Amino acid sequence: MSRAKLIVAAIAVVLVFTIYYGFFHRPIESFDDVDTASLPLINYCDVRNSPGKYDGKIVKMQAKINDFMHGVFLEDLSCADKYYEDLLDDSRTDVTFYKPKSDETWEKFKELKDQVREPVDVIAVGRFTHEYPERSDDSISQRTSFHFELFSLEQPIVVQ
Repeated sequence: MSRAKLIVAAIAVVLVFTIYYGFFHRPIESFDDVDTASLPLINYCDVRNSPGKYDGKIVKMQAKINDFMHGVFLEDLSCADKYYEDLLDDSRTDVTFYKPKSDETWEKFKELKDQVREPVDVIAVGRFTHEYPERSDDSISQRTSFHFELFSLEQPIVVQ
């Protein structure tokens, strides 16, 4: 292969990677040094209605959290439209727990659920992502395109 062809091939490879990572690869925010107090509180429906705006971002949102045999999820019936009609639970957002804090956050979730035994109003801080699942099993993570890695959980302050 001639030297010119090698240079053209190398430039093409660099260009393909630049385009892919520049346009199609979303940046994922890190939980390192997260100051939850400084995050603005947003409504769950804002995130659901504009998934591209929040994809890969750490957000603090007010939502309802619940669970069933297929997993833990966030939802709000006022914005329960499906993004993909072929996904059974695409009106919900799958919840996973941030590993370093998973025991603490799981206990908080169970404590809140034990108090009311129905969907619980919460303020949830975590990383939202929007991507079509592999559909490899029956867990909620494989039945929705909305995903939330839960970092912290608290009850909203109710003003009387």
